[in-house]
Amino acid sequence: MADEVQQIDAFLHKNGSPMVGLGNVFVAAGRKYGVDPRLVVGIAGAESTLGKYAYRPYNAWGWGGRAGHSFGSWEESIAQVTKGLRDGYISQGRTTPATIVSKYAPSSDGNDEAQWASNVGHFMKQLGADPGASMSIRPMAGMKMPTAPPTLKMTDIGPSAVESSAPSGIDQFVINNAGLNPDLQVRNLVSGMLSGRLDEKPWKPPPLKMPTLRLPPGLNEGSRIVPSAIPAGRFGGIPVRGKIIGTPYSGTHTLGNWESDNAVDVSVPIGTPIRAPFSGTIGSQFGSLGEGGRFAGLRMHVVGRGNEAYLAHLSKMAPGIKPGARVRAGQIVGYSGEANGVPHLHFGLERGNPLSLYRHAA
Repeated sequence: MADEVQQIDAFLHKNGSPMVGLGNVFVAAGRKYGVDPRLVVGIAGAESTLGKYAYRPYNAWGWGGRAGHSFGSWEESIAQVTKGLRDGYISQGRTTPATIVSKYAPSSDGNDEAQWASNVGHFMKQLGADPGASMSIRPMAGMKMPTAPPTLKMTDIGPSAVESSAPSGIDQFVINNAGLNPDLQVRNLVSGMLSGRLDEKPWKPPPLKMPTLRLPPGLNEGSRIVPSAIPAGRFGGIPVRGKIIGTPYSGTHTLGNWESDNAVDVSVPIGTPIRAPFSGTIGSQFGSLGEGGRFAGLRMHVVGRGNEAYLAHLSKMAPGIKPGARVRAGQIVGYSGEANGVPHLHFGLERGNPLSLYRHAA
């Protein structure tokens, strides 16, 4: 079990996943529910690049269909998704990515089923799994899930928040946490320090001083506050609504660069407004795409914080759109055109799965 945990943690660390350090949770959930944890990691890789581009909080799996489900922590989501895979897929004989996909990411939702299964398998292979083998494993009775430290509320601070049976003292802490993942040990240590469980004497918090709230100029307590644009690099939405007629790494999306390959083609009438998927600036690669045919129209890059989008086959740019111009999420940046006589938008992402983004769009 320790080797499995280390392997998953090393893989998550190598790929810059926000779930790094939670290999023990993946393995414990897999053992408890009888699901190979490498399947759970593989789906997270295909759906959100291992959680780096989750559509909902702590949801790296596109769990919950188009609306998406929000979780309170990675520990919760890993456990719930693993259990859901057992109940809704493994128990029905859907034990491989190839048999899971028709229910998980069906073509009726605009997905390329073969590509989805291949993407999941790609991540699983890096963990030493065979995507063609059953991902059902023998569950271990009595397996307990590691949990995130409790979130302290203001009313919880002080001796009353400490269970009477909770151990006290740093020595007991070391005994209780021996063998746990180092990240989890740090979390437990901080939690214990905050709650006073590591003190030999009853802990009393200092008097709380609440800061005075100062509103920006022009606002008062009755003002209606409109949320600002989604931070750069986060998915602010899709550039245009329409039917998906081309999917990542298939058909003409095989030139060997992310602009071409990690992209979708969206069928829309010529002249349809195209919006920036997130805030950022217009990149230097801008203007004519090529000589026509499959390279017809105009193209641009939207460079955000942590991600970059590619919009191609445009018929014209919106006023003021030029290299270096700043744009907001949802701002109209151009108008759709055609390629090979087919009216559509080509939308690529440097990171994340554009197809998953469309599947979750309302």
